[in-house]
Amino acid sequence: MNTLLEMTKTVFGYICFVPFLFLYSGLLSLTLAPLLLVGGVGFLCVILGIEEGVKPLWRQLWKDGKDVASARPRSAQ
Repeated sequence: MNTLLEMTKTVFGYICFVPFLFLYSGLLSLTLAPLLLVGGVGFLCVILGIEEGVKPLWRQLWKDGKDVASARPRSAQ
């Protein structure tokens, strides 16, 4: 359930962040305030999603990899 919440926050963040990128690149110049607000909220959601979802997963994979690498080799039979 927690992972689903993190994925939802990250996807929502990317969806909200895309208009901000268009606005920043000068391709979209309609109204600045709502798009900046949506882009800012989207950016925060992306950061929170990465901080809470991806980084702990990466740390766990890194730890598991180090555990496997430091394990003693089995003797050949």
